[in-house]
Amino acid sequence: KSRLKQVTTTLAAVTQQELLENN
Repeated sequence: KSRLKQVTTTLAAVTQQELLENN
């Protein structure tokens, strides 16, 4: 579960960055 949490956090960071770039 620790690895899954890390992946989720990384994915969230990437998604947020993409949203900021789109705006």
